[in-house]
Amino acid sequence: MNFISSRGKILLTTAAGAFFGYYGAKWTGRKLVNTIADSSIRTIMTDSYDENLWEFISASNRVGQQVIVETNMRAQEGTLINRPLGSLGSLTSKKQLKHCTNFFFPVKKNWKLD
Repeated sequence: MNFISSRGKILLTTAAGAFFGYYGAKWTGRKLVNTIADSSIRTIMTDSYDENLWEFISASNRVGQQVIVETNMRAQEGTLINRPLGSLGSLTSKKQLKHCTNFFFPVKKNWKLD
């Protein structure tokens, strides 16, 4: 006696394959992500200070990436950069320019710059 027709067998096989395929892929994906995460965290926690990328991320959050790059350029070349160290904030509004004076020194008409 045959309880399931051939079409029913195909549908049952397809449903079982989809079910186990989905959960198998989910399990395999979790194992893969877990292995990669464990390896990454182990590397971050056990690397020496000068090889550890997390130390660079922490330092760049505290100091700023531009300061790190400029300091590295100064250290490698042994010369000064043409731009002085300091804030790069720009004065954009007139309210920020209150401390500047609007006084111009009088200059003679035929005055030349040496």
